[in-house]
Amino acid sequence: MEGHVEREKTTRITVLVVDDHKAFREGLARVLGEEDDIEIIGQSSDGKEAIRIAEAKRPSIMLLDISMPGMNGIEVIRQIGVASPQTAVVVLSAFCYRAYVIAAVELGVRAYLLKTQGVREIAQALRSVRSGYAVFSPEVDAMRNSTSGKRGKGTVPIAHLSNQEIRLLTLAGRGLSNKEIARETDIAERTVQTHFHNLSVKLGTQSRTQAVLRALAQGWITLDDFTTNV
Repeated sequence: MEGHVEREKTTRITVLVVDDHKAFREGLARVLGEEDDIEIIGQSSDGKEAIRIAEAKRPSIMLLDISMPGMNGIEVIRQIGVASPQTAVVVLSAFCYRAYVIAAVELGVRAYLLKTQGVREIAQALRSVRSGYAVFSPEVDAMRNSTSGKRGKGTVPIAHLSNQEIRLLTLAGRGLSNKEIARETDIAERTVQTHFHNLSVKLGTQSRTQAVLRALAQGWITLDDFTTNV
């Protein structure tokens, strides 16, 4: 009997749910936690906190939103490989932006699901990932196939933009001057200027405004980011 209980414990899928929308996060965690083979070991609304929890608790899977204030999901994916390498990342997002999909795939996510999918589909995806399979929603899979090897000239995957660069683009999109951005990020104004110069070179743009527009067009940032604290 004890051996049977021990086997059950070892086969349970431990999950950390990361999403900045509290009602959605708590509701999803509650419903998934009712599955016999799924155990919710933590929740977080913040990328940095999620990394700390994962490092301490080593979940089987991190169920992760992409678009979050502060440290976005792409940066979390980048860091989780160091903080908790045995944790598989399953993206659960409302967005199917090409840049998000490419970046997530390049960083090795095991699944990319959309929030339009049902809880049973999400639970089954967690089981598939735990068994070593990759799972992508039909929309994401179609995008992966259509963009494979077809990245346009001058297009930079979000994986190659740092979290700080994305934050600077978001603040610029809110209309902040370099001086205001320097105060907001606690770095020197000259450093802010240098970052935007490097971004223009990297993105093939001629100004801050063009860089922001490119970021919006590629889906690296969204209009929602301009009304959310970062």
